[in-house]
Amino acid sequence: GKKIDGESVKVGDVLTYELTVKNIGDAKSELVDYEFGDDVEDTLLLDKNSISLIGGTNGTFEVVNQKISAKVTLKGGESAKLTFQAQVTDKANEKGKVSNAMLVSGNTPPPPVVENPVPKAEAEKHVFDSTGKKIDGESVKVGDFLTYELTVKNIGDAKSELVDYEFGDDVEDTLLLDKNSISLIGGTNGTFEVVNQKISAKVTLKGGESAKLTFQAQVTDKANEKGKVSNAMLVSGNTPPPPVVENPVGKLESSKQVFNKDGTDIGGKTVQVGDVLTYEITAKNTGNKDSVLKDVMITDEVPAVLELDTASVKLEGAKGDVKVNGQTITAKIDNLKGGELVKLIFQVKVTNKAKGEVKNIAVVKVPGIPPQYPEVPIVVPPTPRDIPNTDDGMPKTGEISHLELVALGAICIIIAMYIYRKKISSDI
Repeated sequence: GKKIDGESVKVGDVLTYELTVKNIGDAKSELVDYEFGDDVEDTLLLDKNSISLIGGTNGTFEVVNQKISAKVTLKGGESAKLTFQAQVTDKANEKGKVSNAMLVSGNTPPPPVVENPVPKAEAEKHVFDSTGKKIDGESVKVGDFLTYELTVKNIGDAKSELVDYEFGDDVEDTLLLDKNSISLIGGTNGTFEVVNQKISAKVTLKGGESAKLTFQAQVTDKANEKGKVSNAMLVSGNTPPPPVVENPVGKLESSKQVFNKDGTDIGGKTVQVGDVLTYEITAKNTGNKDSVLKDVMITDEVPAVLELDTASVKLEGAKGDVKVNGQTITAKIDNLKGGELVKLIFQVKVTNKAKGEVKNIAVVKVPGIPPQYPEVPIVVPPTPRDIPNTDDGMPKTGEISHLELVALGAICIIIAMYIYRKKISSDI
């Protein structure tokens, strides 16, 4: 019931108008069938059931569309009051105010037009990376820290006021909200509360004023499943919501293979000294098709027992640069788009220093993502000269030893001597 002539209103408000006429003439005077009323404009939706006319005599009224025409008889000193309710419509946002003029008759001076400025909120939302660069729609990856800025502004009349305007953000599970990072700046009487990952802010804004809600959040593993991070701003009233901020998410996958001269994958299998082998290290962005993995690095320190053919080193797929320093190969790919892959390929020769299992481990890195270590082993059997001599002079099964032969010879000699002596003895 508070009088709000000239004060700010907003779309959806229900207003009550009072139109009063009074016969200020002599007590014996009489205004017969005095006509007055209101032609309610389209910034208001008239509630025809709310109309009432009180005071005077013989008072009547009729309504055509949104025009109210009243008639009443007033004696000197008497007054009559026409009241009605109306709701502020979207048209008020377009015009920036609600205007309402009273209709009077005769030479009655019309009262001032009642005008109420209408505040109009405009909202926008942006996302920034850790360097402060705006990255709306650009690629992100799991682990990235993002800063969101939600701004509301009263773009209505300078006299308008948005009281306790509500806005915020219901942060989805592709992001982990840092509740300590939330801040609300601008306007007056600004407050916010957080329930789980939902931020609800409230602020009062005069015409031309704005308020900014900021917070940080880290991209979670859920973003890999959905392929993007989506974040929508919550606004109130009839404020048009800004576009949903979406960021495609890139995902790194890597692998390593080794092939023989026939192109057969021989990972974990036996090779021979002198064999020429081809290694392939693959890095692929298996994330959203609109995503980009930046500054992909592939490094391979080829084991010394494998002789690297530096002339064979090359990249296939995405463009990049390759450098070789001794047995170390380093490749850098500036951008790896969603669905795109790159292969680092090189050949080696197995040297006679290679023995047993030989592992070749690569490192595939993207800033902000844990390194991946694709590896593939080969097995080099020992050469004959590498087989140790286990002959310790002991007889093998089924064999006669030297000692046995000597003992057998001695026994034969003893027997022969015994026979010889016995014969001599008998001859005597």
